[in-house]
Amino acid sequence: RGAMPRASAPDLEELSLIDDDEEEQGAVGAVASIQAAARKELESFDDEFDETVIELENRVRELSGKKELAQRQLTELKILKSTSLRQEIEKVANGVDRDSIIDHDAASRTMSDEDAMDAYEKFEARRLL
Repeated sequence: RGAMPRASAPDLEELSLIDDDEEEQGAVGAVASIQAAARKELESFDDEFDETVIELENRVRELSGKKELAQRQLTELKILKSTSLRQEIEKVANGVDRDSIIDHDAASRTMSDEDAMDAYEKFEARRLL
């Protein structure tokens, strides 16, 4: 007869299952999309973290170099001060008792930085008195 057949109850159940499968696939797709976005964000974070670590390592190297330079310059200044002190002691020692500043042997030999500093401090202390 010319009328369209009606959907039977089992056909409706099949449609319901198909809808459930589509919803499940949509949810799985959404989760996969979220995971992909999270992975991409994590990779971006890792890249930024790596860049920051590299920048910090470079800064540490730069500061270490500056510290080493400052230490070398300080050593050079101490040597210059020691040399200058020896010259000053030799000039002043002619009119002053050498033993009150530094003994004659120490004045004529190369002095360590510590000896030179001690001698200078004693010299300055006596000069201020």
